[in-house]
Amino acid sequence: MLGRYVSINGEILPNPVSYSESKSKIANTAQSESGKDLVKNVRIKKYTGNFTFNVSSYWKEKLEAYYEEAAISLVVGNNTYNARIEEFDAELVENSERADNTDGYWVVTFSAIEY
Repeated sequence: MLGRYVSINGEILPNPVSYSESKSKIANTAQSESGKDLVKNVRIKKYTGNFTFNVSSYWKEKLEAYYEEAAISLVVGNNTYNARIEEFDAELVENSERADNTDGYWVVTFSAIEY
C-alpha cells in the first residue's frame, strides 16, 4: 500500500500488506399509491475498508483492542472516518512463536465500516 498511511485514534499503524476500500449508498425506498418507487438517498459514499497486516504480537494486541472499542477515528491517507471494526481475524505465522522479544508474528485482517 504505497503512499497510504493509516492511523486509528491518532496512532499511526504499520503499513498494511493489503488494502481495499469501497463506498456504498444508503437509500430509503417506498412506493406511491400509483405504484411508483420513491427513492430518497439518505447517504452516499459510506466507507468500508478491508485491511491485512503482518505484525508482531505487540501490534496484534493493539489492533485487537481497537476491535473491542465501540467506535474509532480512522484516518486513511487524507480522509478521516468515524468507524467501527468488524470481522477481526488473527492468524499466527507458523513457527514464529520462537522469535525473540515477541509471542510470534501474526497476519491480522479486519474490516472498518464508517457509521
